[in-house]
Amino acid sequence: MTGKDHIGEIGKLLGSGKTFGVSLSYLVQDRPGGIAEAVALSEPFIHSKERIVVALGDNLFSDSLTGYIKNYERQKSGAKILLHKVEDPGRYGVAELRNDKVIRIVEKPKHPKSPNAVTGIYMYDHSVFDMIKRIRPSPRGEWEISDVNNMYISQNLMTYDYLKGWWLDTGTFASYQKANQLLQNATLNI
Repeated sequence: MTGKDHIGEIGKLLGSGKTFGVSLSYLVQDRPGGIAEAVALSEPFIHSKERIVVALGDNLFSDSLTGYIKNYERQKSGAKILLHKVEDPGRYGVAELRNDKVIRIVEKPKHPKSPNAVTGIYMYDHSVFDMIKRIRPSPRGEWEISDVNNMYISQNLMTYDYLKGWWLDTGTFASYQKANQLLQNATLNI
């Protein structure tokens, strides 16, 4: 899934997927409609019992996702988010925890109640598509993934893990610079 401004670069980089031993299909989100809308566009490609992993393209991380996905596969149903403690949580969706449970996610809070940023790596069962159909656009006109995550939380179907390595949301010039430095000195294990 990508916006129309980036499909050319992604297509050039990944091609059909043959080089990686996979077959790739691309979906284009014609206008910014939110992460939940982007996930909804993938529904025709997902079989009724399958689960999905969503990783936002502007996120960089050093951990392999394999162990986190295996932890998620042990769940009978529901969702899992990956968190990372940050110094500036007001820039992100912030997970509030109590007794090892996520009790709420607040999008870009002015007064964050925790340092736990939601990283943009989400794991969902197939019911995510029904939940997306039940939410409404936010004041900025987007279908917010935090609304979907809070639906899972309200049904006690959300778990979480912390990313152990470094993580960056490359949404600022400073984070681009830091990403460049980290990538010069590290190998990604995706």
